[in-house]
Amino acid sequence: SNSDRADQSKTTNTTFAGEVTFGSMRAYVGQATNKPDGGNKARTIMGGVGGSLGDTGMGFLMQASKERDAMGKPTPIVLSLYRSLGGSSTVILEGLFNDKDGEGNKIDARTTLTLKVDF
Repeated sequence: SNSDRADQSKTTNTTFAGEVTFGSMRAYVGQATNKPDGGNKARTIMGGVGGSLGDTGMGFLMQASKERDAMGKPTPIVLSLYRSLGGSSTVILEGLFNDKDGEGNKIDARTTLTLKVDF
């Protein structure tokens, strides 16, 4: 209904990033800005390196991001290992380290295993 839409605030998101590839390696750096209507702007600076692990069919990606806002959040680090299963399927093992929740409490490192299927 129209009254539901009126209660939702508008948020502007802007992202700029660049990537360079050299051989089987790649590196990127970027910035994302999130500005809710009437709220404070949050800026996240991110970067990473990745590439293939020889002839194993596996790849890696290490990413770090620094969010600049009033919470003074740390720099979370994500380390990913991935392997294509053929076709459009990839298995991804990912670890997240050095993170805090929205209230500034430290979050224990965590690991996820994901099966990604593109269709």
